[in-house]
Amino acid sequence: LSSLLAFAVHEDRIEFNPATGLTKPLASRTRERMFSDESLGVLWRSLSDSSIRRVPGESRPDLAARIEPETALALRFLLLTLVRRGEAAGALADEVDETAKIWIIPSSRMKARRPHVVPLSNEALEVFRLARALNDPPSPYIFPAPDDPAKPVAPDVLSRALARTCERLKLPH
Repeated sequence: LSSLLAFAVHEDRIEFNPATGLTKPLASRTRERMFSDESLGVLWRSLSDSSIRRVPGESRPDLAARIEPETALALRFLLLTLVRRGEAAGALADEVDETAKIWIIPSSRMKARRPHVVPLSNEALEVFRLARALNDPPSPYIFPAPDDPAKPVAPDVLSRALARTCERLKLPH
């Protein structure tokens, strides 16, 4: 509310911010959701195995793996770039500059409404290339929706896949 009223003052819609000086009613609490190094290793290996497209009928080394390769690649990309799930889910191939090793997320898709430049490691670029190779038919999205390549994968698909993977691997989510 204070930020909204400050904006109204800035836009000359109101004379002063009546919320200035008020204390917050609840203490701000940050969430602590971190994987241990060991858990990250287990998760990474599982996602790496799930990133491989299998021939129909071929069994996986991890028989319980039910995550689609595109979803596993999107989760690996998230781990490597540390962006929000919605930003990764909606990533367009033309936002990535492989030569400069950057991904420029446009302001329209950023919470802060500013373009965001994400440096890409060699591993992140490899995940990008693997995901693009799986896009058949071709899609403008790096991680297209499985049922409609003209749309990006839904962010909650990534959350559910991560939750199921953590449950299967007995990792704290």
